[in-house]
Amino acid sequence: MSQINDLPECFLCRSQDLELVMNAEKGPMVLCDECGYSSLMSNKHLTLPTVFTIAS
Repeated sequence: MSQINDLPECFLCRSQDLELVMNAEKGPMVLCDECGYSSLMSNKHLTLPTVFTIAS
């Protein structure tokens, strides 16, 4: 039986250690602390604890 995972995870490595960062050109993004993959923030990431990091 499959389980529904409510926590957001990295698209590549499936880690749940994610950080919200603000990119000057693209806006809010999600950065994986484990593999370094970043992607645009979506609604599922709104439950993450917010940490503001300025990235360019």
